[in-house]
This record gives sequence, structure tokens and C-alpha cells, in this order.
Amino acid sequence: MSYSLHYTDTSRETLSDLDRPEAVRILKKLEWLAENAEQLSHKRLNNPPAGLERLCRYRVGPYRVLYWIEHRECQVIVYDAIWRKGKYKELYR
Repeated sequence: MSYSLHYTDTSRETLSDLDRPEAVRILKKLEWLAENAEQLSHKRLNNPPAGLERLCRYRVGPYRVLYWIEHRECQVIVYDAIWRKGKYKELYR
């Protein structure tokens, strides 16, 4: 069963700011993730900030896509796509 994709305003803004090829690559991976969400093991973020405890991560090239998986509603909610080496620190501020 395919899950539906939903995007936060933050993730929409981030994806629109990326180069088109990178954004397309991430979107294709997210579609694949939604199609295979039931079969995958979702990696939780280590030591997440308060309020983001169930946040999962998925690597796409130099980016980490942060998302929530809602099995009851069959949804993948994309929180943000962050560059692996820089923006993680901003998440914990």
C-alpha cells in the first residue's frame, strides 16, 4: 500500500531553494519512500530536539530528509531536507 506524501512549509521552502536536479532527485526518492513505507525500517533521529521525538531520517546524496511516518493515516510527512554537514546544528537550537 502506498502512503501519501505531505510537506511542511519548511520543506516546501527548502526544496524550492535547491537546484532543480537536486530537488527532483529528492522528490523521486520521497515518492519511492512513500510507495515502500510499510516494508522499510525507518531510522529515527538520534537525540532529537523537544517536539521532534518521532522524526526519522533518510539519506539522499548529501542531504538528509527528515520526516514523520504515520502508519494509521498512511502518511509520510516531510519536515525538511537538510545538508548533512551543516544544518543539523540549526535543528538543535
